[in-house]
Amino acid sequence: KDTKQVGIENDIQNQTEQANDNPLIYIYSSHQRESYNKEYMEDYNVNPDVFLASHIMQEKLNNMKIKTIVMEDDITAYLNNNNLNYSKSYVASRYYLEPAIKKYPTVKLFIDLHRDSASKESTTVTIDDKDYAKVMFVIGKEYDTYQDNLAIATKINDKIEAKYPALSRGIMQKEGPLVNGVYNQDLDSRVILIELGGDKNNLNEVLNTIDVLVNILGEYVNET
Repeated sequence: KDTKQVGIENDIQNQTEQANDNPLIYIYSSHQRESYNKEYMEDYNVNPDVFLASHIMQEKLNNMKIKTIVMEDDITAYLNNNNLNYSKSYVASRYYLEPAIKKYPTVKLFIDLHRDSASKESTTVTIDDKDYAKVMFVIGKEYDTYQDNLAIATKINDKIEAKYPALSRGIMQKEGPLVNGVYNQDLDSRVILIELGGDKNNLNEVLNTIDVLVNILGEYVNET
């Protein structure tokens, strides 16, 4: 390798290390390939899914000086390599999340980003002539410390409802038969699950909500 190439590679490595230096938010998706409506995307080679939404959130948060990491590990590849089906996605995300929690002690929020499967009416709201994808928090109740995770989700949800009352669908607490009930939230009180819109929402609606959500998350992080 010539000196110039080595210098470029070192610059890239330094930028990566800086991005990972004392991060405050860590975003991952147990269901990375959950897609949104492809409306407006027909002419672009882009799949509007939660993985894309995670990176958009990351960029906006980083621009606000809130260092954010997105988990790049491939959940589907993990499932395939270990002969696991889709229902074991939380097993896969746990495999990557657990070491991340230990590696990044400065993180104040670990966000498992999803999108819901629900009617367009239930996942969309119009505020001041602008359409938004609604958000919903999901907290499992089948682990001893769920109240700690619930308290964090409640703080963030309260902030949303104070500024954009119709944007949140609230906090769904889940337990019982045929329900996960944990969502890896037993690993740490800072782990929360956010449903950002649904499969009927288009990327414009998701982007409008991201603009609101990153400001709310920034407020929470700065106060914590």
